[in-house]
Amino acid sequence: NGGTHDDGMVVVNGRLISPLKIGNAGDVRSHLDGGSLEAPVGNPDYSTPAGQNIRTFYRYFKNPGPSALNNFSLYVSGNATIVAKQGSVHYGALG
Repeated sequence: NGGTHDDGMVVVNGRLISPLKIGNAGDVRSHLDGGSLEAPVGNPDYSTPAGQNIRTFYRYFKNPGPSALNNFSLYVSGNATIVAKQGSVHYGALG
């Protein structure tokens, strides 16, 4: 994340979590960048996201094979909303 994606979630040990649960309440900056951690220079500060407390995480699902896939499993734990890509022929077809 970083740049224009500072409202995003983070992946730690293969799990998607709120960035407020990492570092110093989301601040993973080096002490050289004004943070409080011994961390790489240039790490982001997620503790004060711009805007609301809405976090986004975008991922595409792509079928790598020649045959159509009509079933797959996606496990979501916690409070989340899944939204299909706008303009897609399958917009809103999750479920």
